[in-house]
Amino acid sequence: MRLPGSSIQWCPLLAVSGYLNHNSDNIFFLDSQVEDPMVRSSRYAVYLQHWLKYFKLKQFLIIDTQDMITHPYNVTRQAETFLGLRHAVTEDHFVFDKKKGFYCFKLHPNATSMCMNGSKGRHHQELKPGLVKKLRNYFRPYNRKFYKMTGRNFGWPGS
Repeated sequence: MRLPGSSIQWCPLLAVSGYLNHNSDNIFFLDSQVEDPMVRSSRYAVYLQHWLKYFKLKQFLIIDTQDMITHPYNVTRQAETFLGLRHAVTEDHFVFDKKKGFYCFKLHPNATSMCMNGSKGRHHQELKPGLVKKLRNYFRPYNRKFYKMTGRNFGWPGS
């Protein structure tokens, strides 16, 4: 599931890792208000709660990005089925890019593979333990609510 303004990573801890000052334990907390837009937009339960006022949960296909990274064919097939589309994508459409560390899409056997832009698949610096703890504590109630709402535990650390 990709929510407005969120990064490609599903785990909120990972979603913000490329956007925070890694040399600081500060995440721009002001009581319960979070100033960092990447942190704010990673509160998936908040968005889903709003959307569920208008749509039924069964109308959502919630995809774990980790699954898309490791098993893109299976996830794509699941999306095709969910949307009622014929299964047009095959395993041959995905080619693993060793340099990026994930699969790229190949339209046909003689085509050049298409990968996400250069900002994807890059190395992210490690977060300081104090910041990781703050993030896990901050996201815990949102993640638990999201798990309860979806009936699915994504196994995000600290949740």
